[in-house]
Amino acid sequence: MSLHAQSPAHVLVVEDDVIVRASLAEYLELSGFEVTEADNGDDALGILLADLAIDVVFSDVQMPGQLDGLALARWIRRYRPSTHVLLTSGRIDLASCASDVCEPASLFAKPYEDASVAQRIHALTH
Repeated sequence: MSLHAQSPAHVLVVEDDVIVRASLAEYLELSGFEVTEADNGDDALGILLADLAIDVVFSDVQMPGQLDGLALARWIRRYRPSTHVLLTSGRIDLASCASDVCEPASLFAKPYEDASVAQRIHALTH
């Protein structure tokens, strides 16, 4: 038995709706995750380029800026393949596009339950 406790998974929440982002971030922190927030794909990319140890990126698909969630997921797959990607969208027709760039069964239709997201992240990181 190890005497070292496992450090909490670090989740990057990328969402342009500040209320939705803050609510999920707070729930994830209360669930034991370390959380960093970004309000669009461009900011998220800056965080990822800073080489933080991000285990999971949970991103909205449709966001303002140069990178939407799908483009961000493609970048992560190419340059940080060990980072898990979960996506969310109000448009369920994006599921087929998302399945190419994120974990299987990991497109969350809006509105989603914060607990479902936390459970999926826990399953991916433990």
